[in-house]
Order: sequence, then structure tokens, then C-alpha cells
Amino acid sequence: MSRFKEGAAALVTGAAGGIGQAIVQRLVAEGVSVCVTDLDSDALKSLADRLPPGHRVVVVGGDVVDPDFRKELVTATVEAFGRLDVLINNAGVMAGGAPTEISTAQWERALGINATAPFFLVQEAIPHLAATRGAIVNQSSILGLRAGPALSPYTASKAAVIGLTIALAADLAEKGIRVNALCPGTIDTAMPWAYAASVLGADNVELAREGFSARQLIKRLGTPDEVAAAAVFLASDDASFITGVALPVDGGWSAA
Repeated sequence: MSRFKEGAAALVTGAAGGIGQAIVQRLVAEGVSVCVTDLDSDALKSLADRLPPGHRVVVVGGDVVDPDFRKELVTATVEAFGRLDVLINNAGVMAGGAPTEISTAQWERALGINATAPFFLVQEAIPHLAATRGAIVNQSSILGLRAGPALSPYTASKAAVIGLTIALAADLAEKGIRVNALCPGTIDTAMPWAYAASVLGADNVELAREGFSARQLIKRLGTPDEVAAAAVFLASDDASFITGVALPVDGGWSAA
């Protein structure tokens, strides 16, 4: 039995990455129609080809930083499925470095992709989500709740996502729209390893695994599917009394 309304449709950004793919796979398993988007159109098509037969998935490649594309994306979802029940703002980028070395371009890119684009995508989606009394799930990070070294643009952008989530939850409750955020810890995707390579050098990436695991009480990295399970729960009717929450999915890192 699905936890979503019959005929429900979702829009998932950053769907070509590990967590995004896992979210799409779980939504499809629940019978939800999904519009997927990412800069990597080939990876999106590959994802769509791997989904079970009979699924309803629309692939729309593009950049969520582009205002025209955001409008096109919401329009494409509603035209394909006739409705929009769930928006999952999963697209994100990690940006860091010593505070004295951060460029304006790095700062604006982190804030633009991680915080600004989700807000304006929500703005485009509000009329459709209000019609279905839908849900929004924003991807933040445990680093939106606590500090990490050499990651000021990323930390600032993910803290902004949490503030945005709380503000939108208050603003949109009267429309029947729930808004929540996820705060993953270290998840075994390409992002933490790219960060480790930039800090330690490509030859020393594996040295980071022990440190990444040690800082979480469960003493291992999370999986994309574990984050996806939380995202789909917050988007579903099982979470109908939950809004304005920033949920850590961090193996206990925030409790350590």
C-alpha cells in the first residue's frame, strides 16, 4: 500500500546523484510519478532506463539556477502528470577552502545552487502544491547545524536551507503545504570524496574514510538509500503532522 495519494506526482532535483537516484527509486516503488532533473542528462536517462517497467518518469535536463528553466521544470511536471504533490530540492554542491581563499564566484555558486534555487523553485511550485496539499523536502546537511573546517560557503548555504525551511513551513501551512529539511551526515557518495581529495590530495582520499566514520556514533558512513528513506517518509502521508523540521540523518554525528 502506497503512503501517497493515488496519482501523486513528484519533482526531484539533483536526481542523477547517489541520493537523488535513491529517492527516485523509492518514490517509483510507492507508485509516484516523477519528473527528474539534473545537469547530467545522460545519467538521468540511464536512471530512467533502470527503473521498473510501467513507471511514469519524465526526464528534463537543465540547471536549476536558471530562472527560465525552473519555470519550465514545474510546467513540464504538471503537463506530464496533471498535478504536483511533492517537491524534493535535492540538487546541491559542496564548496570550501580557507576563509581567506574563498572567491566571490565560489560563494555565489554555493548559495545559488544550495539555497537560492530551492527557494525560487518553491515559488514556482506553490500554486500546484497548494492544489494537492502537498509537501516539500529540502536537502540541507548536518553542516547546516554545526561547523566543519574549511567549508564556510557550504555551511552557510546549508544553514540557509534550514532557515528557509522553517520560514516556508510557517508561510505555507495555511495552504496545506508541509515543508521539512533533511540534514545528512557523511554519506557514501561522490561529494565527500571530492572534498577529501581537495583537502588531502587525490592519493590520500582513503585516509579520510576512518575520520569520516569515527565522527558518527554508528561508526560508519551512511548510504544514499538511508537518506532517501527519510526523504520519502517526510514527503509521504505518514508524515502528515510534521512540518518545519530539520531532521538529522547522520549516524549520531550531531549527538556526539
